[in-house]
Amino acid sequence: MRNKLNQTHWLWILLGGGIMFVLAAVGVVGALLWTSDRPAPKSVAIVTATAPASAVATDTATLSTAESTAMPTDTSIPPADTPTSTPKPVSGDKLTLPTATRTPRPTSTATRTPTVTPTRTPIATPVPGQSEGLGVGNIAPDFTVGNTRASRVSLSTLRGKVVVLNFWTTWCPSCRREIPDLQAVHNEYGPQGVVVLAVNVKEKVDTVARYANDNGISFNVWLDEDGWVSTIYGIRAIPTTYFIDEQGIIRAVHFGAMNREQITVQVQKLL
Repeated sequence: MRNKLNQTHWLWILLGGGIMFVLAAVGVVGALLWTSDRPAPKSVAIVTATAPASAVATDTATLSTAESTAMPTDTSIPPADTPTSTPKPVSGDKLTLPTATRTPRPTSTATRTPTVTPTRTPIATPVPGQSEGLGVGNIAPDFTVGNTRASRVSLSTLRGKVVVLNFWTTWCPSCRREIPDLQAVHNEYGPQGVVVLAVNVKEKVDTVARYANDNGISFNVWLDEDGWVSTIYGIRAIPTTYFIDEQGIIRAVHFGAMNREQITVQVQKLL
């Protein structure tokens, strides 16, 4: 009886050992299979800052919000200048943003040659007791100008004639309304020695000549392309008209447009 119990005890011991061996073997095999299925670790490439500037990608999406908001904006460069960007240098591990450089505006060496250059000339025959000026009773400042027909005239050479000195432009509505009345005065009083001296202010000869031709202007139209004469006479509004007597003395000044009757009244006072 005791021998049977001993045999049974050893059988259980052998059975338990066998089960433990089988479990250990299964565990080893499973571990080997699990490790063989894992992917190999990826290698990490370290990019240094030794690459040339041309090889650096300009992907602005990689910039941080702080860096993008810190970018200066140069609002002092006028639109006429052309900004150019320098290559993007690499400093350490950070990408340095390009800076704008201003291209100097080329300086034009061309000189403007006016068609007619007004010049001041001495008064031919000074009037005793009178001084040159712009007020009524003063001698009208002298000048020389050219006209659309390439002629020239000096105010002082018109002594002995009544002069209606009118400053005007083709783009001025009031001047355009006044031109036909000046033409009528020229037609009526020209034979009596009245000169309509219409000085166009700062317009090109082609523009003035075309306007005179289209509107049937027969009196000479004189050109003040550089505004020199209008500066002498302190012109602030157009049209402006000076009435000058036979001695070259200013007898009346009118600012703004005049009609035929108003011009005629002033002219008849000087005849």
